[in-house]
Amino acid sequence: MIRCSVCLFCMTAALAAGQPSTPTIRAEQWLGPLALRPADSRTFVILFFDDLNPRPTREWVKTLNELHGRKDVVVLGVTPESERTARRFIRLYEPKFSVGVRSTSHRRLGITTMPAIRVLNAGSVGEVESAEALLERLGPVKEFEVSPDELSLGELQSRVETSQDWGLLRELRIRMDPETFVAYCDDLKARNPGQWIGDLDFQRHLADSNAPDKQLDTTPALEASRAALADGTTIRGDLTQWLTNDSPSPESVIGKYLDRLGHSRDDLVYRSDLSFSLGAAGDPKYVPTLLDMLEIEPDPAIRRRIASSIAGIHTTVPLPNRLEVAAHMRKMLEIEDNIRWARPTLELSIHLLETYDGEKVEDQ
Repeated sequence: MIRCSVCLFCMTAALAAGQPSTPTIRAEQWLGPLALRPADSRTFVILFFDDLNPRPTREWVKTLNELHGRKDVVVLGVTPESERTARRFIRLYEPKFSVGVRSTSHRRLGITTMPAIRVLNAGSVGEVESAEALLERLGPVKEFEVSPDELSLGELQSRVETSQDWGLLRELRIRMDPETFVAYCDDLKARNPGQWIGDLDFQRHLADSNAPDKQLDTTPALEASRAALADGTTIRGDLTQWLTNDSPSPESVIGKYLDRLGHSRDDLVYRSDLSFSLGAAGDPKYVPTLLDMLEIEPDPAIRRRIASSIAGIHTTVPLPNRLEVAAHMRKMLEIEDNIRWARPTLELSIHLLETYDGEKVEDQ
């Protein structure tokens, strides 16, 4: 049983209709899940029912249950009668939507015969006489996007678990008690091992009171690379062409890398683009070079790019010594402390090197 503040739901319904003058729906008590949002802009479909006329009620519930899953529609049932009547309604017709008890809203809407349907949307109240008329009035499912702050905690959790959306996970962290969020992350990771790459651990890290030194969500190289891509000064294409056409020696490549171990934007962009281009070239002879770079690279975003390039080369030309390469990368993983960027990509790349079609294999 859910007990809901009448004023809160009244505010929600009024905002959903778009105008303060639109009638709102009140009930003393709500049975079943009731997801409330501030500034809700969905269409509300309300079934008013009593203990009479069971046949049309059954037909309506069947239609409304089908609508209940639409993201652009909120379906509710309300009755002026007691909780006993509402529970009998739920037992007989199995509605998927919430049911309000002892509601007087039918009086303000002039409803004298039940069951009756009212549609609240964009400041208007509509009456429909049949399921066909209701479906025609609603039309096809509308593209309906809401900002994360409009979602309830339950909706946020559901979307996080189905979409693995980093932005929604961040919103959940902001709105949830830190200890509860940390426990939620641990449970989510246990239920979905291997599905979250970096995002889950990083958001948990930010919420964890036992980790006072918080890592940043960006790095100097990441900012420099984004700016270079945005203003067209990236040199990835030139480097890839050089590596592919000239096929420089690994010694020549590592020499140029070492010449660029500074902190200027040009140096950061060069090392980042070189790491990317080595993977794009797809030549296994550069894997030892990438491993050397992985050991000395100071920026975690470039270390992420290096690990990704090693995995990319392996998927282009499978490495005969892939387990040796994976073991070398595991040593790097033992000392890698960057939760957001380098560590998850290292883990993913090592897993790719160690497995084939999801099964553990040994070198021949």
